[in-house]
Amino acid sequence: MFLLQQILRCGPGRQREAIQRLHWIHGQMAEHPGSAGMIVAKYLGNPVDLLILRQWQDRAAYDDFMRSPAGQFPQSKPPGLYDSLDVGHNWDEVAFTPGDAQGNFIWRRGYRVPAERWTEFLKLRAEDDKLAQWYQLAEHPGAAVGALVSARTLRSLDEEQEALVLMRLQDRQAMEDIAASPSREAIAAALSEGAKHPGNARAPRDAIISDCFEVVDEFAPR
Repeated sequence: MFLLQQILRCGPGRQREAIQRLHWIHGQMAEHPGSAGMIVAKYLGNPVDLLILRQWQDRAAYDDFMRSPAGQFPQSKPPGLYDSLDVGHNWDEVAFTPGDAQGNFIWRRGYRVPAERWTEFLKLRAEDDKLAQWYQLAEHPGAAVGALVSARTLRSLDEEQEALVLMRLQDRQAMEDIAASPSREAIAAALSEGAKHPGNARAPRDAIISDCFEVVDEFAPR
């Protein structure tokens, strides 16, 4: 899977207009062969930034759309509606973990991973996802589903040492519970201890971003 990521900063008072335009754009993308889901999510740290996630079967499908008449949408953008921030745009999905929950909370994390440590990094990611997948069932007897909607791990197509994690959870409370759970602390400590880099005691991943979003508009995969 190919993912195009953007963060758009809306002009003053134009968030609703921006979301309406993005809904129109994503509606056209959703009809194009190879589209695999579009998301707009608002940043929970300020009222003006929007996370845009456009997933395609592969880069060729995205490029084909952008060459089509519908792909000329950038030319019609109203002045001052939003600006694209400097983030990594092009990503390849390398791992996917499904969950059984429903929810609109996205916990986005970015890591810098040396090329030779990717196998180890993916093992750590699998442990993280497993905890989110089963946490609520284990910690809250009687719960019908876990806290995880889905988790995706992606590798940058522009900077080979950059990784992106998009964990969609039931709600913010699920993220806070998981982050603070004794189970996660013990797993994280064990993983870090077993994954130290010779010479400098560094774990195989250095977090570079961690932020939260709420989905406000979506075209699910067909």
